[in-house]
Amino acid sequence: MRKSAWNKLPLWSVCVLGIGVYQLFFVGLLGARSGLALAQPGLGEDARFLAGLRERGLYELAERYCQRLLTDKDLPVAGRAEISIELSITLAEKALAAPPAHRAKLWQQAQQPLEAFLQQYPQSAWAVQVRLQEALNLLAWGELARQEAELTQAGAEAMEEARHQLRQAIRRLEELLRVVEGLRRESAPTAGRPIRPPEEPTPPAAHWEAMAETIRYELARAYRNQAQTYPAASAERADGLLQALKLLEWTARHPTEHPLVWKARVDQIVCLRLLGRWDEAHQSLAHWLEGKPSLEIDLRLQAEKIRLLLAEGKPAEAAALAQQLQKHSVRSAELDLAVLETYVAQWEAAQKAQDAQQAEMLYQRASEQVRLLGQQYGPYWMRRGEVLLAARLGRAPETAQVATLIRAAEGFYRSGKLQEAIQAYDQAQKAAREAGDGAGAFQAGFVAATIYHQQGHHAEALARYRQLAYQWPEHPEAPKAHELAIHHAAELAKTGSAEALEQYSQLLAEHRRRWPQHPSTNRIRHLAGRLAELRRDWAGAVEAYQEISPSDPDFAQAVQSVGRVYGQWLAQEKAAGKLVAARAQEAARWFESLILGPDGRLPERWSPAQQAAVLAAARLWLDFTPKGYLQAERLLAAALQACPDADPQWKSDAQILWVYCLAASGQTQQAMQVLQEVGTAKPEILLILLEGLGRLSATGGPEVRPAIANLQLQTIELLQTRQGQLPEAIQRTLVRLHAQALADLGQPAQALAAFRAAAYKYPKDSRIQEMYAQFCTNQPDLALVEEGLRKWQEISRLAPLGSPLWFRAQYGMCLAECRLNRSQQALERIRRLEILYPSMGGPELATQFRRLKTQCQKGN
Repeated sequence: MRKSAWNKLPLWSVCVLGIGVYQLFFVGLLGARSGLALAQPGLGEDARFLAGLRERGLYELAERYCQRLLTDKDLPVAGRAEISIELSITLAEKALAAPPAHRAKLWQQAQQPLEAFLQQYPQSAWAVQVRLQEALNLLAWGELARQEAELTQAGAEAMEEARHQLRQAIRRLEELLRVVEGLRRESAPTAGRPIRPPEEPTPPAAHWEAMAETIRYELARAYRNQAQTYPAASAERADGLLQALKLLEWTARHPTEHPLVWKARVDQIVCLRLLGRWDEAHQSLAHWLEGKPSLEIDLRLQAEKIRLLLAEGKPAEAAALAQQLQKHSVRSAELDLAVLETYVAQWEAAQKAQDAQQAEMLYQRASEQVRLLGQQYGPYWMRRGEVLLAARLGRAPETAQVATLIRAAEGFYRSGKLQEAIQAYDQAQKAAREAGDGAGAFQAGFVAATIYHQQGHHAEALARYRQLAYQWPEHPEAPKAHELAIHHAAELAKTGSAEALEQYSQLLAEHRRRWPQHPSTNRIRHLAGRLAELRRDWAGAVEAYQEISPSDPDFAQAVQSVGRVYGQWLAQEKAAGKLVAARAQEAARWFESLILGPDGRLPERWSPAQQAAVLAAARLWLDFTPKGYLQAERLLAAALQACPDADPQWKSDAQILWVYCLAASGQTQQAMQVLQEVGTAKPEILLILLEGLGRLSATGGPEVRPAIANLQLQTIELLQTRQGQLPEAIQRTLVRLHAQALADLGQPAQALAAFRAAAYKYPKDSRIQEMYAQFCTNQPDLALVEEGLRKWQEISRLAPLGSPLWFRAQYGMCLAECRLNRSQQALERIRRLEILYPSMGGPELATQFRRLKTQCQKGN
């Protein structure tokens, strides 16, 4: 942190008689923007550094610097007040330079560091300066709002907003003036009691006198601004201006060296002009110019002389003076703004005289003057010029150049008049198109569409962006325009309208067709794939994702998406009884093509996309092909060996799938070793392993079931560490497979307890109920077989008649009855089924029924 001098100096030692403490800190906001401060002797190093950052428009950097200083717990109260004020000034200047839509939040943020200081140090001598900054922020806010509302004729609502901020500023300044006057009296030599805590030095009376002078001046400016929010001939306007004059007269009588005297004299002339007392204003001007003011004040007075001539209806004389002053090498923002006002006045006069050529020339001069304001003095002054110019756009010459129209449109936008800005951009687009300037027409149309985009007007933005892309498809920004049209089509599709969704789909297809090689098209392919997934158009989704270029930064995500889609597609086909092995092999070969080089060799370095391809291919081999574990094991082993430093999540997922491959090939001991090395794997991958192990257990012999069951229990243990994060469907699967694993491990008592608990907890889960019934039916204890029979009967009642589950329940009842020596009942049930349902639930189940029938007949 910069070394500060605050620990060495008392509060008032940075001030001199006649220079208010306020002036030491506010030159950045108030000097550059509104003419409220003079140069400040004694300004701290931090304050000078921050003022330099603000002067260059580096508001974010200044903001971060202030915030870092305020985190210092050892920062003294005086320094904390200074930095809080500097942070407030930074945010206030940022608000002045910001577009209207962003200002309110910035103005509120500008008050926050001040409020924080006052809450922590309400009795500090510095609280007065901090409260003054609060009032000055409100004054600057109100003045800017008044200027823009006045120039753009925004209406009563906008002017009332300005009036509201100015009223608050006036109230706070009046309260502060009373407080400071009281402190001045208490700090006089005759005062008998201290007003500061012992640890904080007491400022002298001169300090408070300088503060009072500053507040009176700012209060006068606030009264004048408030008066300007009322109509010219109103009593409210006259009253406010007179109050301002009364306060200014006191300050204007001070000696010439007083830091506020010249500012007060300039403001006196402004008030006289606004009151229509032009002769008095001219006399004061002449008198003050004879006093040889500083160059800065001289330029301000000359600017006011121009405005006075314009107010008297003498634009020619004002223009002559402006032309004469423009020859000087030294200029000021106020003077150049007054020059712009002369151009606007002359232009309007030419318009009235129907001199189109002169009007166009003057309008172009005015537009160039706006550009110079921004170039020389920054965004605040440029916006004031733009607002002034934009307010007259409706009277702009028809032959105005595109640049002029665009600048006027920018002025409308910055002043918050968005509809007028759009109309201006439309005019500029038309003019550019007629002039054969396609690039200019596209740009103007793009900005107009973007205004709708920023406002969230989806239909209007969509139509404009789409039209631009159609009309100028070869423009470099055409794909971007079309992509923005897609964005708004997506927002409209969220309403659930089938028409809007179809429009979104068409735009996605258009983009892929028109700009197949553009980088943006990869993003569109991602969107097209997601939409196809939503519509369960599996082939369309795969096609869209597979079109994505390997150079795309999100190509690995595209590979994962292809795997996800194939998994859903093949699972759906398999459930419908279709053969899926051939398609699964085709898909797995596509993933392998991403991994293997032209010579069929594995890569030395595996990219994230290749790692994703390994997982996707392995899952397809394992889930949808017979003995696919042989191909999957080769890929997984190679990938794990080549990627020891891979992402832990990927490594865990690959190890889990490898465990299944090892178990399927009979290498259960190695599978257990790998499983014990697994870190945090995704639940869905662990479930694939559990389901796969379950299938191995069902099809394997009794000799392998205990080993597989141990693998299942180890996997379940990994999943149970994340029990609270798992969806209910996964938790149900976990409970079911846990009970089955206990049964396969030869622990019938524990398995029975697990099955009973699961069946009780999930009474509507038919798979749990069925496995519970199967377990009981296969036990040697006939009481449990009876329990199994009752459960099969319950399942049969609840299952849809003739469904696969209903047939399995019929078989379960027959099997239980046969085991309970009720063979005759089982035979009767089988015969009824043969008559009513000749297919007997399908080939596999029909074979089981025939075997059971033979067994029952032998039992009889």
